[in-house]
Amino acid sequence: MPRPQRAARDVFTYFVLADFGKAGIAWVERSVNDADRKTTVADITSGQWGDVMTILECNPAENICNDVTEELLREAGVWDEPSEPIDRQAARFDHARDLRKHEAA
Repeated sequence: MPRPQRAARDVFTYFVLADFGKAGIAWVERSVNDADRKTTVADITSGQWGDVMTILECNPAENICNDVTEELLREAGVWDEPSEPIDRQAARFDHARDLRKHEAA
């Protein structure tokens, strides 16, 4: 007998991937009732988990899943802004140019 189709809940649920040091990297285990945005931000702010690596915002009823890591870490006040934007290709070119410049001298 086929299983009845379940209706997806039309709410956003937040999944958190954290680095727990020696224990490893894992998705945080949470109650469905505690996987809302407000609780997620509060848990990040309080240091509930290790180093947060990724936060996904999902709504299965709307077929939506977004990476909201930076947004929620900023909201929690723990986002570390890089001192300068990193352009690795430009850095390689600059380094090669500097080497050539010093070889000619």
